[in-house]
Amino acid sequence: MSVVRLGQWLSLSQVSPDIVLAQFKELQRQVPLLYALLAVNSVAVAYSHFDVAPSWMTLAIPALLISASLARLLVWLKRRGRQVDATAALRQLRLTIVLAVLLALAYICWALGLTAYGGPYEQAHVAVFVAVTVIGCIFCLMHLPQAALIVTAAVFLPFLTF
Repeated sequence: MSVVRLGQWLSLSQVSPDIVLAQFKELQRQVPLLYALLAVNSVAVAYSHFDVAPSWMTLAIPALLISASLARLLVWLKRRGRQVDATAALRQLRLTIVLAVLLALAYICWALGLTAYGGPYEQAHVAVFVAVTVIGCIFCLMHLPQAALIVTAAVFLPFLTF
């Protein structure tokens, strides 16, 4: 696949309006679950590190990440069942791709930062958190493969490098 074709695929520039609407409709059901998963799993890993990591790592950063996730969850819930045209749906799909990579990078940076604290059990919890959360995100984004792929790359490349 050439770089130009990859760019077209990632930007959704060659997708028919019918496909865009179908993808958007499916994401309306799945994306709120994705953000709920992120929030719940973040609370769990922050809690397991509460006594061993600084409060900014277990309270402040998770509060920001969870707030962003819950805000996006509410946005998706609010638009559930609403009819949108293909142009608006395409704009939302593109925004979803951008936000997916930004949130994935934010979450993985936080998770990798937590590995400096605690013992092997806490470090294992971070590894499980990353694995379970990214797999759940991939499944929730499967109707928008561009977002699923970019989340996979944004999480696994830093995680495997680390």
